[in-house]
Amino acid sequence: MSKYLFTYVCQHGLLEIQAMLLTVSLVRYAKCEHEIVAGIPHGQLEPESLQLLAKLNVKTVSIEPTVTGYLNSHKIALLEKVTEDFKAEYYLLMDSDILCQANFSGIDMMSAHDIALRVAGISKTWKDIQQWGVVYDLFEMPYPASRVISTYDRTPMWPYYNAGVICIRHGVAFPEAWRKACLKIEAADHIKSKRPWLDQIAIPIAVQSLQLNVLQLESRYNSWPGTEASAIFNHYHRFDRLKDTAPISELLGYFYTHQQLRALLKKKANDALHAWLVASNGSPPPQLVQFHCFIEKNLPSISP
Repeated sequence: MSKYLFTYVCQHGLLEIQAMLLTVSLVRYAKCEHEIVAGIPHGQLEPESLQLLAKLNVKTVSIEPTVTGYLNSHKIALLEKVTEDFKAEYYLLMDSDILCQANFSGIDMMSAHDIALRVAGISKTWKDIQQWGVVYDLFEMPYPASRVISTYDRTPMWPYYNAGVICIRHGVAFPEAWRKACLKIEAADHIKSKRPWLDQIAIPIAVQSLQLNVLQLESRYNSWPGTEASAIFNHYHRFDRLKDTAPISELLGYFYTHQQLRALLKKKANDALHAWLVASNGSPPPQLVQFHCFIEKNLPSISP
């Protein structure tokens, strides 16, 4: 049984590239006993991606979205899949747009808790107290007595967590409870404006239903670029923010030594931009432009 199992979605397109970067960063910086499992939704990955995953000893599983038409629910299905098919002391689910940028040996105090979650940054990301009350009423649950403090605007709020990094102990029934909560909230027509936050709305419901002991993650385990000097997991969201990643030059140098990854990055950058320009008269989406500029600017200048 591995100490930690890292898992994330590797979906065709830009998420595929982000997942490749995350994979190599974990190989570089994960210092605990671990294994890595990538969840691949329907659709074929680039052959180069599959070859690189195999070379880095990354296992793959096929997944389908838990909620039809809601791509964020791929990770809900993935967490349930890996906890059923693999054994580890801890399962660490990560968004694809994260880099491991410093040595990771484990989450402090994880052994004394059932689940580790980072409190959401902004208190009003999703609705207000009245809307939260409707959700708890749907599950016939008492309203939570405790409050958490949003990590960005520092406001007391009902329990609400970022789904970018979730760690659970072996044997904790959170994945099934999370899936069931998502499906029930999705089916409730009177609960409005659920997307794209459905996965995060369901987390405190699943936690309370199981009465889990929650460890509130320090910012270094799910950090925005430039906000945490000791960050381990950098949740950069957009490629242009990678410039704020502390050891980006060292990490890019490590990427460069992987010729398969280097070739894949260049191919995806050029192919994606070319395909967009051919198919559209408009400007490419910012995320695509950021990725192309990031690759063109950084990879040629890095020496092995």
